This record gives sequence, structure tokens and C-alpha cells, in this order.
Amino acid sequence: MHNDLREWIEEAERIGKLARVSGVHWEREMAALAELFCRKKKLETPVLLFDEIPDHKKSHRGFVP
Repeated sequence: MHNDLREWIEEAERIGKLARVSGVHWEREMAALAELFCRKKKLETPVLLFDEIPDHKKSHRGFVP
């Protein structure tokens, strides 16, 4: 069991079930990238964690399970 989302993210990354993506524009690229990732990986798609999203505070992230 995890105490918070940060712990869950660390564990998912440790076991290879999380992909970090930086600098992806939320309106132009994020959904398309998630769709392509899902098509390529089929049922083995890791969680996508978007960091450093342009036009947003550095502390804001996007999360696609």
C-alpha cells in the first residue's frame, strides 16, 4: 500500500510501469502522444507522467493512467 501519489509514482517507475515525458504541450501533443503510446504498446502501456508542461507552473503535471 502507498501513503500518497508520490510513493506510487516512485514504485511504478522502479518496476518499469511509468514513463516520464517532459516539455510536451498540453493542447498540441499530450493526447496524441498518449494515443500513439497506447497503440504501440497495446495492453503493456505504462502510466505517462508529463512534466514541465509549457505555459503551466513547473509544479503542475499531467497524468495518463
